[in-house]
Amino acid sequence: MFINGLRVLAFATSLLSVAAVSVTPRNDTLILFDPKLLADDAFTASQFSELYAKLTNELHYNVHTKSYADLSAKSDDAKFELDFANHRYANLVLLPTSLKKLPKLSAGKLLDFVNDASPELAQQANVFVVSSPKHVNDDFRAFLNELGIYPAPKNHRVVDHFNYVDVEASKHDLLRLPLVSGENLVANQHIVRDLDSILYEGSAALISNSPLLIPVVKASRTAYTANSKDAADVWALGSQANLVVAFQGAENNNRVVWLGSDALVGNEFLVAETSNSQLVTDLLRWCFQETGVIKLADASLTQTHPARDLKISDEVTYAITLALWNPATAAWEPFHTTDLQLEVIMLDPYYRVFLQEAEETASGVVYSRTFKLPDHHGIFKFLVDYKQAGLAFVRDEIVRPIRHLANDEFPRSWELTNAWVYISGAVTVVVAWFVFVVLMLYSDDGEKKVLVEESKKDI
Repeated sequence: MFINGLRVLAFATSLLSVAAVSVTPRNDTLILFDPKLLADDAFTASQFSELYAKLTNELHYNVHTKSYADLSAKSDDAKFELDFANHRYANLVLLPTSLKKLPKLSAGKLLDFVNDASPELAQQANVFVVSSPKHVNDDFRAFLNELGIYPAPKNHRVVDHFNYVDVEASKHDLLRLPLVSGENLVANQHIVRDLDSILYEGSAALISNSPLLIPVVKASRTAYTANSKDAADVWALGSQANLVVAFQGAENNNRVVWLGSDALVGNEFLVAETSNSQLVTDLLRWCFQETGVIKLADASLTQTHPARDLKISDEVTYAITLALWNPATAAWEPFHTTDLQLEVIMLDPYYRVFLQEAEETASGVVYSRTFKLPDHHGIFKFLVDYKQAGLAFVRDEIVRPIRHLANDEFPRSWELTNAWVYISGAVTVVVAWFVFVVLMLYSDDGEKKVLVEESKKDI
């Protein structure tokens, strides 16, 4: 009965395998802007026209624009809320606004937008947030705080007296930052490529120690963040100030990118002979899930000698197939890595082993490992939880029961090397006793009689 129960449980728990499968990126994008902050009435002719052209012409997104003021119009409330709740737009670009509160884009609704999108339903919810030192929306700030990003207070700017553009020498807040990979630029080719230098004019943010946050660009060691109206009011020093921060959700891989400068995505900086345009392009591609996206194509747990259920010390093979999305070819390609691990867990990990690249197929690279199950029965979880900065998180979980040996499955005594001493001792005793008996039964009695007669004569 116990064995049959385990077999039923094995079938039921095999249905609990959880795989984080990324989908191909969607291109429905909504840009929200404040008309009061535009240099022109039309968004496509404003200081963000290069950003609009980059999204539509270079990156080929289906871009919609909407004013923050439109969200308060009663005739548009129901439609926007319905589109927002149903994830009609996969990507949001939130430009700075002078409005303090936005009920239709509150922190709670933005969090729900990011958290509720389901990859299984081909939904994405990515947010590209652009801040300005002069205009800090309370709802956007609260939303970022929930993620562990803490933008500087209003009117605070990054100042660097060593890496500035000599326009207004007294301010030194228009910076030309040389980007050094591993120092103030994240050493991660999945987010941004190697860059030379960028123009930057804006604010900064502090971040928590959350593993979901990635500081993409940091301020230089010689920089500091201070109140533009009171230079003595210093808020952050050196590279603790972050200029660009990325966030990726643990459950659904939805992404958020925060920029501390609206000038960074403005026309003047995008057309400058620096790496600004390349930086913004890389950030948009990553935020909108064009780069760094991994797909879990398949995962399996098989026995070397197939049986109806798993038992202790069985030899099994775990295999998982991964692929990486290539936006250049718009196709899935093999994903190669050397740090993919498998854990075999029952409360605590019994095994933690590296998976080895086995073969490359049309659906991706197959990683596998053959090993013996623990010498312990119970409900075990075979878990791959691959989390690398800049890459989509991959999680596969297979839950299977491992039973103990049945009465007729234990190894015989002669199969155990430790028992050979005792077996040989027992065999030796039996053989010695047999030899003794034979000698006693068939030995010559003549010698015994002579000895008896001689003993009598002596008496």
